[in-house]
Amino acid sequence: YRRSEYIVNVSDDYILTSYYKDDDTIHTVYKTDGTPVFRANITSGGYLGQSIFENDGLFYSFSRYDHYECVESSVFYMDLTKTEHPEPPEKNKEIENAAKAIADRYPITVLYGEDAIVDFPDFTGEVMTDEDLIIEMLEMIDKFLSEFPEGFFEEMLTDTGNDNATHMFFCLTGTLAPTTEYGISNPAAYAYLAGKEQYIVLDITQGYTLRTNLAYETMHAIDKYLDAVTDYNAYPDWYDYLPKRFEYNYGYKGDDGFDYYNDKYTPDADGEIWFIDSYSKTYPTEDRARLFENLFTGGEYSAWLDHDHVVARMKYLASVIRANFKCMENAGETTWERLLRENVEDTTEIEETTEAAETAETVETEAVETEEVA
Repeated sequence: YRRSEYIVNVSDDYILTSYYKDDDTIHTVYKTDGTPVFRANITSGGYLGQSIFENDGLFYSFSRYDHYECVESSVFYMDLTKTEHPEPPEKNKEIENAAKAIADRYPITVLYGEDAIVDFPDFTGEVMTDEDLIIEMLEMIDKFLSEFPEGFFEEMLTDTGNDNATHMFFCLTGTLAPTTEYGISNPAAYAYLAGKEQYIVLDITQGYTLRTNLAYETMHAIDKYLDAVTDYNAYPDWYDYLPKRFEYNYGYKGDDGFDYYNDKYTPDADGEIWFIDSYSKTYPTEDRARLFENLFTGGEYSAWLDHDHVVARMKYLASVIRANFKCMENAGETTWERLLRENVEDTTEIEETTEAAETAETVETEAVETEEVA
């Protein structure tokens, strides 16, 4: 069974299960030896109610709701000896097809199994053999990528002539561990650039944090691209959005040799809040990745929006991304911008910051041209 599939009802001969995929609920009847007998998709708004196995038959109730009002309610009987037995999917083929579908749409390759354990620079990863987990992760990656504006990854992975990637790999592994004393002790994911190849390595046993980890590590890849197209000057005003006299740790370890921890300016300490957590204060890139992951996964509400400094920094980050991707010139509101727009009363700042970034870029270009002429 899938990791998210749960048992609804059982008899001596049959098992009824349910799991969620996108907005649908998939119900399957199996024989107790695991052979699928019947599979049905119930679309959004429909619910399977009571179910009773009777010999080789199944009684079940079905209801459909519209805005919390029941608009349909029925009881059905199914003769399980006369159903067309669905062929169980070949998991290897399902994995192969899902990975190919991603590669067909994006300049991105998903590596799994033994292929996912490449020559990692400062860490090791266990081989992931759980096919159900791999399938679920491929589905999550596919959905995640679809939430970016059209052409985003093609642009990010275009050769700029500088140090940026032209292809991206997602490596699906088991537990990760550092191989140097300087690395974080319990990593959930890594991102690193090897020549023209951007790697994002994910421990897919991490469960509910996987979407967060995807957003976090993808921000590292975005930063690499921004460095390339701006000659390492994508965030000229970054330090204006930090506390006065603040300095990053520029390391993952503290003076005590353990993982760096300093709760000043975080929710764990009294006073003004500027950072998501202590890890945000290790490097500027980790800081931006923390902001981006919370924007991307915050949903309709995020507690961070109660803190003005954090909101201002999120807005600046979002404006820099928009100003440096041509595919976003005519793009609507992105997933990571939506949280700011929907929940902050004054939404003009992100627009003003975007215009300021574009103006600054124009002024900088004119200055360079003047210098060349001179």
